[in-house]
Order: sequence, then C-alpha cells, then structure tokens
Amino acid sequence: MDNIIIRDVKIEDIPQMAIVRQNVWSTTYRGIYEDESIDNFDYAKVEQSFREKTAIPNVMFKVALCDNKIVGYVCFGKIDNPYKESDYCIRYIHILKDCQGAGLGRKFFNMILEYIAMNNIKSFYVSCNKYNYPAHKYYEKMGFVKDDVISSKNKKEEQIIYVYRVGNN
Repeated sequence: MDNIIIRDVKIEDIPQMAIVRQNVWSTTYRGIYEDESIDNFDYAKVEQSFREKTAIPNVMFKVALCDNKIVGYVCFGKIDNPYKESDYCIRYIHILKDCQGAGLGRKFFNMILEYIAMNNIKSFYVSCNKYNYPAHKYYEKMGFVKDDVISSKNKKEEQIIYVYRVGNN
C-alpha cells in the first residue's frame, strides 16, 4: 500500500466509486442490511449522490488510488442539519476490505484534521451503524467519543454517533 495516491474526486471517478461502495456494503453490512438492498444495489442512485456531494461547498471529497484503481474514498464537510454543536461530519469513509489495516484510514483522518485546522473547526461527528464493530474500533482509536445511540427495530437504522472535539483528544 506504499503506492497509494490520494487526490480530489473527479466526475469520471464516480462509477468506480459506486462499485467500491457496493463492495464495501457487501463485505461490511451483509447481515446488517437486508440482502436485497445489497444484492440489488442502486448504482445510479449512489452515483447521483456522489455527483451532488462534489457540488457542495465546504466539502472535502477525496479518492485513494492504488495502481490507478480506486480502493477507497472519504467525504467530509459541512451539513445543513447540525448535530448538537457540530455542523461538520464525516459523510463517508469507505475502504475496500483488502486495503483495510494498512494505514489508509489514518491517512484519510489526518487529511480531515488538516482541513479542520485550516477552517477553525472545533468539533465534528460521524454516524456509524451500531453493528459495524470494526468502524467503532477505528473511530475510538482516532479519538472520537461515543455521544449517542439511535435505536430502531431496523438494524440498518441503528446508529452510534461519535463526536471528535479539538483539544479533548
């Protein structure tokens, strides 16, 4: 993973990013999300969502490439509906399973820290599925604090909100 290149998302990256997302969902969320939503993944809907994110101001949207193949991406930015005092959040960090554990998540997080330092952001949050245990471990390792649990009858909708506060880590 030494030959990773991280750069801004380009419109032509979006179809490959949707494939990465489906792969991540298949390897991470099977058993949490309904098999039907994974097996009948809506690439067009995801691609449209990615296009919309590229047009939003105050958003950092990066892809990681290994041998010219997208292996992950991060999207961080300001949102319209703040969570408590945090009006910035991590929208996505998706990394292919084969590329996890090699430091890419840390690189993405360091980019977020640089962004928040340049923009004088004091806190931000991430909403993580309650059953995505590897993600919990990652966010806690990065210095996030569990702030809230959102319960639901639907496992897909159960979330844990983690908050990162500058100066408290």
